Amino acid sequence: DLHLRLEEGTHRGRREELLLTVPRWMSLKMIGQELEVEVVGVGGDVEIRNLMGDLVLSQLGGAVQARSVEGSIEARSLSGSARLRTGDDEIRVSSSTASLDLTTVDGDIELDNVRASRLSARSTDGEITFSGLVHEAGTYGFFSHGGGVTLHIPIPADFDASILSYSGRFESEFPVRAARFRSGESMEFTVGSGGAQIVVETFSGPVRLVRGSGPK
Repeated sequence: DLHLRLEEGTHRGRREELLLTVPRWMSLKMIGQELEVEVVGVGGDVEIRNLMGDLVLSQLGGAVQARSVEGSIEARSLSGSARLRTGDDEIRVSSSTASLDLTTVDGDIELDNVRASRLSARSTDGEITFSGLVHEAGTYGFFSHGGGVTLHIPIPADFDASILSYSGRFESEFPVRAARFRSGESMEFTVGSGGAQIVVETFSGPVRLVRGSGPK
């Protein structure tokens, strides 16, 4: 395992850059203050914590934990599991099969071509968008207080859905056989033969279910 603690991102007014080449199997742990990090092609576990700075994660196969107080997180081609947290910026995940646990306060969450079997995405004031496959036995949760949730799901699709919005609206391109949608009440319905579990909750944002794979 490799452990790094970096206290500053600059030295005497100059920006410092550190390049490390490690074996693919190695686990990494990096902690810093003003720290921008890019990690590529690591198969072991990865843990990153910083106060300021963007994080870029690519082609990772282990358990990933990344937290930035003021920085965006961009992840692609993750195949293990990922727990990503940021306070004031967005989270973007693409082309990944990893189980995902994502949380941001003021930023959006963008999920593109995601094929996870377990997914939880939470944003207080941001928008959540998802495009990808849903597995028959998968569980998917999307939660936003002040933002909307848009899910692009390719057809044919089989899932059980529970939708709750207190002051937003609900739109679906899939046939919905359920009682009329009422604000503040959970609406449950099945598409196709069911299977995957999809839960969406918002307070004031709209919820949209769209037929098709969406952005690539």
